[in-house]
Amino acid sequence: MTVLVLIRLRHYPFIDNATGGSIDGMIRLVNASLERVTDKTIIIPGHGPVGDRAQLIGFRDMLVAIRENVVRLKTQGKSLEEVLAAGLSLDWTHAWFSTKAGKSSSPA
Repeated sequence: MTVLVLIRLRHYPFIDNATGGSIDGMIRLVNASLERVTDKTIIIPGHGPVGDRAQLIGFRDMLVAIRENVVRLKTQGKSLEEVLAAGLSLDWTHAWFSTKAGKSSSPA
């Protein structure tokens, strides 16, 4: 059995832009982690309940989807305020917090 200690699953990450952090870097971290875990891996996040590979995939999918949506809106010339008002993460919030504790789902 492998144990991976990582970020908080089922929560939005803190990405510290001031020190060089980026959503692309977070996605690379999660993808690299996915290469190292199996379906038997127990993922122990810094906070919250333990998780599994499926939840880590869901976390990565959330990061990718939100990044793609932000890029799409920026390409359309939307302002920061308009991007924030678009509620790009609401589907994920509803999926994460409307499921039973410890289970993860992704928006349809």
